[in-house]
Amino acid sequence: AALLVFVLLGALFYIFRVKLRPLLKELRNYTRHLQSAFIPTLVLSGAVWGQDILRLKIITLSLGLYVPVKVIAVISILSLVLGSIPLTPGGLGIVEGGLVSALTFFGIPLSAASAVVLIERFISYALASIIGAFFLVCFGGLKAWRSGGSP
Repeated sequence: AALLVFVLLGALFYIFRVKLRPLLKELRNYTRHLQSAFIPTLVLSGAVWGQDILRLKIITLSLGLYVPVKVIAVISILSLVLGSIPLTPGGLGIVEGGLVSALTFFGIPLSAASAVVLIERFISYALASIIGAFFLVCFGGLKAWRSGGSP
C-alpha cells in the first residue's frame, strides 16, 4: 500500500512538474495581460453606457418628456437584456415591444413611448447597421469576409 501511495505521489509530481507548469506559466502571463487591459475596458464600457443613457435622455427631452435618469438607466439595461434574446436579428420587435411596455409602465403615454423607442432604435440599430455596411463595402470588408470562409 505504501508503494502504491509512493507511485501515485510520484506520478502526480511528474504531471504537475512536466505538464502543468508550462500551462500555469502561460496562465500567469495571460492574467498579467488581462490586468493591463482591465482599466481601459472598464472606462470604455462605462462611456458606452453613459452615452446610451445620455442619448435616451436627449430623445425624451426633445419630445418634451421629463423622464428621471434612474428610469432611463433601467430602460437602457432592459434594451441590452431584450436585445440579447436570440429570436430575431438585433432583437427586432422584442426590444421595441419591451421598451414601449416599460416606458408606459413608468407613466409615459403610449404615443410618446412609441416615439421614443422609434427614434432610439433608428439611431442604435438602423444607423449603426447603415454605417457598418458602408465601412464593410468601402474598406474591403466584403473581400475579407469572403476569403475568411464565410458562405
